[in-house]
Amino acid sequence: MLGRLGITIVCFHISAALYVLLGIGLAIFFGFIATQPASPEEYSIAVQPLGIFLGVFTLIFSFLLAAGVEVVVWGLRKLKYWAWIVGIVICALYITSAFVILGGLGLWGLLDSDTQAASRAARQ
Repeated sequence: MLGRLGITIVCFHISAALYVLLGIGLAIFFGFIATQPASPEEYSIAVQPLGIFLGVFTLIFSFLLAAGVEVVVWGLRKLKYWAWIVGIVICALYITSAFVILGGLGLWGLLDSDTQAASRAARQ
């Protein structure tokens, strides 16, 4: 692997796995826990379909995010210039979120001089 690019790829794999786990957890929460009435008198027919919709939506959305990150990893392995740019954007967004460690390590790998040179050479 070129320079510190391997660190970035590992960070992206970790974030994709976290997206999947978060999606599964939220789907379970919205689909089952959020639809359970606190008491039999509080049961509402409208709550269950909304909970199921939110659960399915968050599950699909998180899987799409994970798939998108894996596409970027594929591009980084092939030293595609577009993947380098998208990787920088994703890592910059990670720095402003709970994935701050992954974003910092990812930027460290992407902004390495060897990685930059290889990405710029692949552009031409």
